[in-house]
Amino acid sequence: MYYLHIYNSEKEEGSIVLPFEDMQPMINFVVDQYQKTIKRLKTNNKKYQKITSTWDKNKYDETLEESIKNFEFGIFCSMEITICYELTPEYNEEKHSEKTKRTEVIHWEIIKNYPLKEKEIVNLMMNPDYEFECNISEEMFSGEVTLPGAAYIWFEDIGVEFEFCIENGENYSAIYRMDMNKAGDDFETDHDEFCHYEIDPTDPEWKTNLEIAMCKTLIGLHRLDLHLKEKDIWRMSSKIVGMRFSSIEEMKEWIFKELNLKEYQLPDFAIGESSINDEIREGKANVDYVLNMTLGKDIVTPGYNDYSIMYLLDNNDQMIVTSVLCD
Repeated sequence: MYYLHIYNSEKEEGSIVLPFEDMQPMINFVVDQYQKTIKRLKTNNKKYQKITSTWDKNKYDETLEESIKNFEFGIFCSMEITICYELTPEYNEEKHSEKTKRTEVIHWEIIKNYPLKEKEIVNLMMNPDYEFECNISEEMFSGEVTLPGAAYIWFEDIGVEFEFCIENGENYSAIYRMDMNKAGDDFETDHDEFCHYEIDPTDPEWKTNLEIAMCKTLIGLHRLDLHLKEKDIWRMSSKIVGMRFSSIEEMKEWIFKELNLKEYQLPDFAIGESSINDEIREGKANVDYVLNMTLGKDIVTPGYNDYSIMYLLDNNDQMIVTSVLCD
């Protein structure tokens, strides 16, 4: 999907935006409008003078159609085409009743639409401290490759690195966490925290989709969208008491939903049976069953945030939560 923003400084109503599903109809429309506008201005030399035109191009002698086809559209990278001209003194006085020299502009801006709905990613990309670098060429898609530093995102003192690796027909590519070192003069890559990602070489938007995936990974690994407070945990703990669950997985799903979190935001979250439960089943202990739960390290308070969820079993082997304790 493309959007064409058209602006004419002579029109009081401002600008219009036209949508196009495909590139070629959009190109045909823009080129036709451009050529007709240039012809109209040049054939009316009693009204218009000093006509100039510019557009974004890769080569000096590239035609407008070629430039649009070759333009590398990006999430925040649109193509601009501009025609500038002056009104002749006679026509200016006739039309505007003034003698001040007027320069008018007709401007087309071509914007490519991307399926980017996450406001966290948009906010990240718009930040002045955000920087994306891609060192991959499409020639690398044809065979085996091992390329550390294939792409980077730097954001203040954190970031992510994409390592592009295909060996023996297996894709080992992944996005790794990066942090500024203690000296504050370079970034270090943590190969223990990563997210597997494969580039689709048939995807014409592979570079844009790689950048979006790296943004998501940066937000997830560095927990930029995690706004969890201690009071949120205790609110959840009070609500869960008395509830019934048929499995640990069902309880886990409820906890994440109640805290309004996605699993990637708590990569170290774990919940499972305590060893004392075996003693209870064997009749060696007469206490409530226990589930051990951890949110991970430094989530709501310094250190590991661990909890014990006590429960009883009803006649249908459903877990009835009796209390939640902070360890």
